[in-house]
Amino acid sequence: MLVLIDYSPEKYSSLKQVEMPDLQTNEKNIGIEVTISPQLNEFFRNDVYNTRIKGKNKNDIKPEDLKYLKKLGMDVYFKNEKAIGNSYGINHSLSFLLNTLNTKLKRINSGDYSIFKENNLYIFSTNNHMEHEIDLYSEKAIELQKSYDITFDEIYINQDDDLYILLKNETQHINLQHLSLIRYKREALKYSQSLQLR
Repeated sequence: MLVLIDYSPEKYSSLKQVEMPDLQTNEKNIGIEVTISPQLNEFFRNDVYNTRIKGKNKNDIKPEDLKYLKKLGMDVYFKNEKAIGNSYGINHSLSFLLNTLNTKLKRINSGDYSIFKENNLYIFSTNNHMEHEIDLYSEKAIELQKSYDITFDEIYINQDDDLYILLKNETQHINLQHLSLIRYKREALKYSQSLQLR
């Protein structure tokens, strides 16, 4: 919550923790759903491929195993109906972000959530993404949201010291260490102004 207040104090200073969505402004015009994108477990994904799919005939593979690997960003290749290899389609950790977005889009469209003038999503990402990967995610997120009636106006991705803000037509990047310095400067300015009033 502090990151958002630091990022845009005018917009988010009245945020409070509630439920469905998790953060709301007092004026009830902004709602923010907060979630975490799970960390990619490379070993587990490769284990699923190696033990359940590799070398098997297509008809002997459970469809849910193929679907699971696809969800994790892995494509399986077949030759003569036999699984012969795999590769990663969209960056595999980005598929977790897309899955997180899809889950939250389903929820916000379910009727169980309060809908606001502005609906936003804040994702804590445990995977580190390069800026070009975030740009790719932004493109995929825009496409995914087209299939829903209610969408997120802004998507925030917080990873380590970086905050990415995905807007309808651009992606912004903010270094959170820099943002913290700005907050400290604001607090120091307020304090110095209070001293001048004495």
